[in-house]
Amino acid sequence: MSNGLLGDLTDEQLKRLPFSRLLMMRDEAGPEDQVRIAPYEHRAFMREILQEKPHLAPAMLVGLLGYQPAKALGAIGARTPPSWEQFKHGSLGYMEGIGGLLGVRR
Repeated sequence: MSNGLLGDLTDEQLKRLPFSRLLMMRDEAGPEDQVRIAPYEHRAFMREILQEKPHLAPAMLVGLLGYQPAKALGAIGARTPPSWEQFKHGSLGYMEGIGGLLGVRR
């Protein structure tokens, strides 16, 4: 499956990319690619921020639970509409970040 910017990247490959790379990809992406990249960017952000700054875990959990509803209500601007996929991947990134701190690797 080749679609321009994403080339032949699989979901498995996208979930392992660092946040900085995904952010660069989103900056260059069109609307269709934005929707595909966004969940993985949310996942990487959550994973990496918690590994770097574990003291932010409570605040990040609040953000995780409130971000998609805030987008749905129009309270914040975003490049993509709210989605369960973004919430799911943000949640997975949160667990990966916490798991990494506890020595649990996937």
